[in-house]
Amino acid sequence: MQFTGDLKSSVEAKLQELQLLRALATIGIALATFAHEIKENITSVLDESILLRDYIEQLPPAMQEEALERLSTAITSAERVENWGSFVLERVKKSRRTEQKIDFAELVTTVLRPFTNSFSYRSILTDIHIADTIPPFIAFPIDFEAIIINLVTNSVKALEKVSRSRRRIRIHATYLHASHEVTIDFEDSGPGIKLKDLPQSQKGLLQVLEPFISGKDTDGTGMGLAVINRIVNDHRGTISVYGQGDLGGAHFHITIPIKVAGNVA
Repeated sequence: MQFTGDLKSSVEAKLQELQLLRALATIGIALATFAHEIKENITSVLDESILLRDYIEQLPPAMQEEALERLSTAITSAERVENWGSFVLERVKKSRRTEQKIDFAELVTTVLRPFTNSFSYRSILTDIHIADTIPPFIAFPIDFEAIIINLVTNSVKALEKVSRSRRRIRIHATYLHASHEVTIDFEDSGPGIKLKDLPQSQKGLLQVLEPFISGKDTDGTGMGLAVINRIVNDHRGTISVYGQGDLGGAHFHITIPIKVAGNVA
């Protein structure tokens, strides 16, 4: 009977994982298509804005200032969308899915760049520290990009629930030389994770790493952390979840073994 129960649980877990992969594939295809369409249309909008500026400059001086201010706001918003379109399209390129030498500090900087306007717009302050002792290593860029992107995306959504003056994100990464591991500590000042808000409190906080699990007060898909967990497991790493960290919000501690570039034959 125990064997039958274990087999059933294993099959259910595999089916759930298959659902996750199908959902992610569908979302990825749709998002890439959407990004391509958006990028083309936004480029057109930005081109037309140049012509519109010429017309505005023909208005009476009293009207020009407000019109130019509104145009500037519209252009900034359009450029933000264009940046996100480029960001998405860059992520699906074959080069991001090819094993290569990675400078982790540069990777984090590149991933966070498109979030700059979002952070500013939402009054989110960031504390990013990537230790310069982390050596170049061999890996698939998309794996580490996905970890950062999903953590940041979840955090931005969580921070909507706290006042603007309290919005913080902290990312610290270090290198454990003896074991050739990179550690990533990610936390925010959001409401955190509470067991009472999860479907099965008896399973502990680690259940948030399972597919389609999210708190009762969130409208997320429950897939972001599951993706991170899968990547970390594939790299034979570990991930710890703390409901409230030093900033008051959720804290994730990730350790991933790396293949140091100079040590790869």
